Amino acid sequence: MNSLTEMLAQTGDTLSAGATQTPETQSTSAPPSTSTGAAPPTVSTGAAPPTASTGAAPSTPGKPAPPDSSLGLMFGVMVALMVFMWVMNSKRQKREQKQRADMLGKLGKNDRVLTIGGIIGTVVSVKESEVVLKVDESTNTKMTFARRAIQQVLVGDEAPKLEETR
Repeated sequence: MNSLTEMLAQTGDTLSAGATQTPETQSTSAPPSTSTGAAPPTVSTGAAPPTASTGAAPSTPGKPAPPDSSLGLMFGVMVALMVFMWVMNSKRQKREQKQRADMLGKLGKNDRVLTIGGIIGTVVSVKESEVVLKVDESTNTKMTFARRAIQQVLVGDEAPKLEETR
């Protein structure tokens, strides 16, 4: 009676010897027959032959079960979604920066503005990095601000939009 190890060794010998044969002769070659009368294993299936003592097929050696592909798919979708959100957020930020740069570039004398600190005034003069605002008509009070401190240009008697800055 042959053990499973001996049968696998015979199958391995047959596979290595069959590697040099042509496909026609490879399918007809078989390992030497055993005294148990069990059918010889075929080269194409790679499954182990049943044992003569139990008559049941042992588990398939060497091939692990394939990983669950739904986990990988879910991970891939999450990564794609995060990349999409990052790209959209960066586009929005660039658009807002461009609008702000355009607004500050067009800033001129007599424009009514709202500062980041909430002060509303009229532009008296604009320098490279500073803006002088008249904040009170009756006392002719003027304040100097950094150009980047201008949040919004108000048109006419428009009320300032009360939106939070980041």
